This record gives sequence, structure tokens and C-alpha cells, in this order.
Amino acid sequence: LLTIHITASVVEPFAASTPERIALNNLTAEGIGSFPLDIVIDAGHADAVFGEDILKQAQGIEDLLKRSPNVSAVISPVSVLRHLKCRYAGASDCKSFTISGTAEATQLWTIFSGAGDAYPLVDDDRRYLRVRALLYDGGSAAVDPIVSSLRALPGGEHWKLGGPAMIGKAVGDGIIAATKHKVLAILMISALVGLFVFRSWLAALF
Repeated sequence: LLTIHITASVVEPFAASTPERIALNNLTAEGIGSFPLDIVIDAGHADAVFGEDILKQAQGIEDLLKRSPNVSAVISPVSVLRHLKCRYAGASDCKSFTISGTAEATQLWTIFSGAGDAYPLVDDDRRYLRVRALLYDGGSAAVDPIVSSLRALPGGEHWKLGGPAMIGKAVGDGIIAATKHKVLAILMISALVGLFVFRSWLAALF
């Protein structure tokens, strides 16, 4: 009897003994997510990425992602700027520090990127801001709740989402949709064969 198992996970299809599954399991055991998820905010024009509204959106994204059990780490310009301000101010509690405005954010980022190419969290024109999260599971079932929560945040409907996690979600969604159609087609064909051969569609199916 043919058994069809439909899964939205990009991890489950690999047997536990395969190198891919072993590597993924080892990374997860070390607390490292293997599936990057990128959220890109378009500030609308050059030199606008450190506007207070954009930074507030980025902070909201970061806070939401950190609450997800499927996220191992998050990095964004906001966390980088907070770290820089804390370092230069010599604060004992970095978490209590906030960026006071656009001018301070721009100054800190200039210091950060002045030594060379910075991590691609902000483009050269300072129009696009990227928040990156590392997910443990990049399948549809794991990514869908995160995407829905992101879209519900203020400004979320305008953000661009990408990275391997979104690719895994798209592949999983496609496999599920295609498999459901194939299963339905097989059942319909079997039922028709049963009607003509056995005079009963139940006989063909069972």
C-alpha cells in the first residue's frame, strides 16, 4: 500500500543518517540557525534610512523575531548602533541605551563603516535597511507564523522578505500544493477505473 507523507519542513525529507541532516542537527544543537531570513525596509530615498520612523520599524522587527522560538539570532543596524553607543559611552547596561535621533545614528554608522565595507545591513545610498534573522527551520510551517506576525507590524505590508528561509517556505508551499493535486488526481482516476472494472469505486480504492 502506497503511503504519501506530506511535509512543509525542509529538514524532514532528509534521513537522520544523511550528512545534510547530521550537519543541521549539529548546528541546531549548538544553538545556530541554518536558515537566514532577511527583512528589507525601503526608506523611500537616499540618506533616509536612519530616520526615526525607520529605526523604530527595525526595532519592532528585531523585538518580534527575538521572541520566536524558531529564531536563534538577530542582527540589524539598530542592534549595531546600540552596541556602538554603549561601547563609546561606557555604559554598564547596554540594553537601556537607545539612539536619540537621526544625527546620532548617522554619526555612529559612519564610524562603524569608516574602516571599510560594513556588513550589508545598509546600502551605500542609505536608502535600504536590512534585518537578518537565523532560523532553525526554514519550512512553511515554521516560517509562516513569523511572516504573518511581521506583516501585522506597522509598515509590515511594505517590507521585502527574502533569504533561504523564504525560499524554503516557497518550495514547501509548492510541494504541498502539487502533491495535493496529484493525490486528488490519483483518487479520481482510481475511482473511475473502479466504476468501469469493478462496478464500484470503493473496490478500486480499497
